[in-house]
Amino acid sequence: MNVAILDDDPYQCRLLSMLVESGGHQATSFQAGSALLAALRGARELDLLLLDWVMPEMSGESVLRAVREGPAPELPVIVVTARDGEADVVGALRMGADDYVVKPPKGME
Repeated sequence: MNVAILDDDPYQCRLLSMLVESGGHQATSFQAGSALLAALRGARELDLLLLDWVMPEMSGESVLRAVREGPAPELPVIVVTARDGEADVVGALRMGADDYVVKPPKGME
């Protein structure tokens, strides 16, 4: 399985990559939403997206909307973010996220 990780923090990308790879999967990191979307448009095979909700260039909300409306509408998306408010969780799930994990995920503390 090839897991895409979108997070602007290189440290968080490394941590998530290590977690994904420890499970025997391949991790591909992106630090900008535009780079992820370009990879998806370029027919890049990705099986899952771990999406940070708070991004400087393009918000997680904008990325999720673009993924759902564009190149990979069926791609499973898990929001991985420090935002833990009920409204944040419900909003992301209503927008089409498949799951929501609050940082740091178990095993990363």
